[in-house]
Amino acid sequence: MKRIITSVILFFSACVMLNSCIVSDKKLNEKVQQAIVDDEQAKGNRLEVTEFNFDDKDGQYTGVLKGNLNGKPVTYDVKASDGGKEFDVEWELRK
Repeated sequence: MKRIITSVILFFSACVMLNSCIVSDKKLNEKVQQAIVDDEQAKGNRLEVTEFNFDDKDGQYTGVLKGNLNGKPVTYDVKASDGGKEFDVEWELRK
């Protein structure tokens, strides 16, 4: 009986931890997109995001953001790291 209770507790703990990571990744994804859009907006541009793919490799995120900048298709290479409450992000417009 003790094994069953321990297994159930471990299962629910794993589910909670998995959900925390998913929410955190989703929030980071949204923050990164918004940071890029806000930066372009501050430059007087209008960026409409059409696609954003982000991959996590040991806390280092890399991805590609595609969209329309002032009506023209563009692609950005994106790198980010999540430090909990803060994140560092770099992006570069492909030529």
